[in-house]
Amino acid sequence: MFEGTARIGFEVFLFVLLVFGMVLIITYMILHARSKQAGMTQAEWEQREEKLMLLYFEVEDMINGLKEYVENARSVIGLEYDRARAEANGLELGKALQETRQQQMTVPAAPQAAPIQAEKPSEPAEELPRRDELQRRVLALAAENRTPAEIAEEVQISKSEVRLILRLGRQ
Repeated sequence: MFEGTARIGFEVFLFVLLVFGMVLIITYMILHARSKQAGMTQAEWEQREEKLMLLYFEVEDMINGLKEYVENARSVIGLEYDRARAEANGLELGKALQETRQQQMTVPAAPQAAPIQAEKPSEPAEELPRRDELQRRVLALAAENRTPAEIAEEVQISKSEVRLILRLGRQ
């Protein structure tokens, strides 16, 4: 029973001895530092103060330089961000334009046809000679190397009708 108690007491004694030794070392260091400072002259104190001020100004210059660097880096990053955003917008617009062009290529424009009119059950007899005359006139103008647009304008019919008459005339 007393053995455990004695051992705890010995460990406590070692701890107290260690703390006492540390206190002695710290006290010695403080007294030694004060004795050095007490022996310094006014000129040495001013020299140390001057060195300290120079170090302070150098650190202040370094901090100001760092601030300028950060500001410049922010502006460069901002410009790069804006440029990248503009490129991304340009790519999106280019992609949309390309998709639109592809859609226009894949979906042919519907030809504009003349309005469909119901056929008349019977045509008057004078209408038939007019058609024959119209066909002859279209074929004659085509023989003069006129374009379907020119022929349609002169005869006053649609271009698709001119093309149809020319196809039927070649057969």
